[in-house]
Amino acid sequence: MNITGHVQSGSVQKRAPAGRSAAGFSLVELLITLVLLGIVLAIAVPSYRGWVDNSNLKGAGRMISSDFYDTRARAMAENRAYTITYSPEPANTCRIQAAAVNDLAAVDETKTFGEYGTVRMTAVNGGAAAVTVTIQPRGSAAPAATIGLTNVRNSTGTVTVLMTGRAHVTYSMQ
Repeated sequence: MNITGHVQSGSVQKRAPAGRSAAGFSLVELLITLVLLGIVLAIAVPSYRGWVDNSNLKGAGRMISSDFYDTRARAMAENRAYTITYSPEPANTCRIQAAAVNDLAAVDETKTFGEYGTVRMTAVNGGAAAVTVTIQPRGSAAPAATIGLTNVRNSTGTVTVLMTGRAHVTYSMQ
């Protein structure tokens, strides 16, 4: 019994403090969360952009290397010579060709770097002119070539095609 003579029940009812609802977030809490999220995004987006640019550069280097190895395998399997012409800017292309031999049709394929964003072929054998590498049916390549690649971050890639029919790719990332 309390002082007024009324009996209180056994349950205690809790109330929210005056001026505040019982559930949810306040406007200040929401604004602080949004500001922190904005700071994290401001830091993360440029890093992500750089990662994408460098990934595109690596993809272009792998494309040149794999196209060389694929063409070498075709030359050996078909017992005919293939040529790959690397043309730096403004063409920025790789052209694969083979003459028609016996029952085999002529091959003429041109590949670009369009899917790799801002990646550009900057130099072939240290110069600006195109170079043609001939792959013999036995798998050797002549002349040896060095293909330079770059992106907007000034990261570079170098694909070295050796006379032995091997290709090697190195990168310098910014």
